[in-house]
Amino acid sequence: AHHLWLEGAAVDLHGLSTEVGVVLAMLALMEQASGGEPGDLVLVTGKRQHSHHADASMQEAVLELMKELEMDCHVEASNHGRVWRPVETCGDVQRSNDVPWEGGLACLSTWMSRGSHDGETIELSFSYDGLDITVRGSPRKASRFLASVTSGSLAGRPASPSPTLGSFERVGSVVGDPVVSVPPRFESRDAIAAGFVPCPGRLLDSASKLSGPVSSAEGRIRRAWEAGQWARAVLAERIGSPNRTPPLEIRSRFYAVAKADGLLHPTIFKSSGSYFRAVGNLVESSSVSQAFPSELEARIYLEAAGFHSSIEVRP
Repeated sequence: AHHLWLEGAAVDLHGLSTEVGVVLAMLALMEQASGGEPGDLVLVTGKRQHSHHADASMQEAVLELMKELEMDCHVEASNHGRVWRPVETCGDVQRSNDVPWEGGLACLSTWMSRGSHDGETIELSFSYDGLDITVRGSPRKASRFLASVTSGSLAGRPASPSPTLGSFERVGSVVGDPVVSVPPRFESRDAIAAGFVPCPGRLLDSASKLSGPVSSAEGRIRRAWEAGQWARAVLAERIGSPNRTPPLEIRSRFYAVAKADGLLHPTIFKSSGSYFRAVGNLVESSSVSQAFPSELEARIYLEAAGFHSSIEVRP
């Protein structure tokens, strides 16, 4: 049996799957890595087997124990299959975009401690006991979490021989050593945003081409322009990731890709299937992209990102 100690509470994991024990132990390490501060670490796990039922059962078991521990977390769950099936959760659930089953990753689950995620972040990915793991957060806390895992601190379990330091890799566009020992020096987000070029009037005039009130349409134009400005900063390696774009209550049908492996030019895809075939797994991809309700917004995004010509449009 595995035992997890968190804030003085012992939880017997007897009878639960190995995957549950690993995930819970990693949640405990995330708590330790946060040092009691507001959380800003995200743990993503996925099993490389086509078994939605097994993954849903794992999530339910984890959530029951999270309730017992009163952990300050919420769960984001989605099935990478053609039919999205929700699981019982405690806290908020956000439905991800429906995407085809790809690469054998049957289910992707995210445990996220509450807190601000607007600061500088890095991502580290690895495998452990049949799980594909990505931890996303501040360089200091993500590195601390990585050190805890590699030191064999998973609920008293010996460290797996497979996840050595050399098997960890940083997910992102910055090329470097597999493990980030010295965080890249990026500009502050405030400094980058302060240098953004205002949305040109000619683009605001095109708001009449969008459906809905003019004020709402202009807001969508400004939203696409600002998202493109952030994409441009990422492409220039001024920052590791863009700011989050405010959501819309309109379905996105056009996918603007400023950068992706295998694409020679910026591209707008008209279907999610074509888009995901091009960018692959978003957790591991170094692509820079954004989805929009209209082709006009997608083109404005790419223009703000620095692309004025050679934009391809694909089905």
